[in-house]
Amino acid sequence: MVLRAGHPQLLRGVSKVRTSARPRRSLNVTPRPDHSWITAAGAVLDAAALSLSSLDIPRTPEAALCVRAGFIALRRIADVFGIAHNANPHYPEQPISVRRDEFEAVCDRLAGEGVPLKADREQAWRDFAGWRVNYDTVLLALCSITMAPPAAWSSDRAPAFRTPAVFAKRPLKCASLQRSQGLSNHDRSRPRVSDYG
Repeated sequence: MVLRAGHPQLLRGVSKVRTSARPRRSLNVTPRPDHSWITAAGAVLDAAALSLSSLDIPRTPEAALCVRAGFIALRRIADVFGIAHNANPHYPEQPISVRRDEFEAVCDRLAGEGVPLKADREQAWRDFAGWRVNYDTVLLALCSITMAPPAAWSSDRAPAFRTPAVFAKRPLKCASLQRSQGLSNHDRSRPRVSDYG
């Protein structure tokens, strides 16, 4: 579970691609339906948060940079799609979607594999939640709108899909087109159900 310095650059690159001028294209489905950029990003961020909070290893800046670059990238993508998020979240004031028993199960599994863990599990949980709160909301929302395949701690708890505001129908701009479709200035923002047959 070693995190290399390249991960922050990877997540910054994801942000640049996913916040392009054409947001609909940025949600392209992968040719492999069991893979997703957003669940991969969530796995990298959770690995970094676990490394920072729970592993009893010398601390290096790479994992913290990874989490910071990752949550900034995900927030920028969320902004493009009109996903609301807290700009300065704090745990426990803002809860996270990962439950304490899920965290404990991962720690137990790591300990069973001989990974050195910090002795104070309570502090490790608070530290993990303190890192996770920075990306929890946007991660789950992006999993939802991309209809990401099932993955632990991300798409498995994402809210039900809803169409992002950026994909909503835009008002007709051409007055003659509005008149030809029988729309007035008051009802031009949404086509009528009868317009679809």
